Amino acid sequence: MAQVDDPTGGNVSELKSFWQEQKAFQLAMTKFNLQVETDKAQAQSRNRVADAVGQSGR
Repeated sequence: MAQVDDPTGGNVSELKSFWQEQKAFQLAMTKFNLQVETDKAQAQSRNRVADAVGQSGR
């Protein structure tokens, strides 16, 4: 029993939508990771400012 996939639909369109979901997921993760890095950098700069202010006040 040989089964031939219809190139105009079926598995091909499923595969296409799967890859689109994968791409969307990767973009979302990249955006999330960038946000995390940005938050870290902002927290570090706030800490440095707080340290500088604290030291000048002593």
